[in-house]
Amino acid sequence: RVNTMPVPLQVLVVFGISVMLYFGTSVLSNLLDSGTNRYKWFQYWRYTWPLMGLLYAFVGVTHFTKKEDTCNIYPSRGTWGFWYLPGGAKLHVYWTGVVEIVFGLGL
Repeated sequence: RVNTMPVPLQVLVVFGISVMLYFGTSVLSNLLDSGTNRYKWFQYWRYTWPLMGLLYAFVGVTHFTKKEDTCNIYPSRGTWGFWYLPGGAKLHVYWTGVVEIVFGLGL
């Protein structure tokens, strides 16, 4: 739906979402940081890291097994008024898949 708006409005919407994500992440990180220091039971969330890692690695593999589907969700050139990355969808689908696999296994 954002893609149907005029380009300047698309830029504002994406910028607004990015700002909200930044501030929301900052607030949540501070809450989690104080919670992990204060409550011992809160430290058990670390045990979910391997599960998250496997999930990221699995999603990274799907970049190669479901290439067409993954390329279809890649934004087209000029989307949101600033999406002008060099290279095509396949290049970005492949390198992000590799990154997700490597960092997923790292978790």
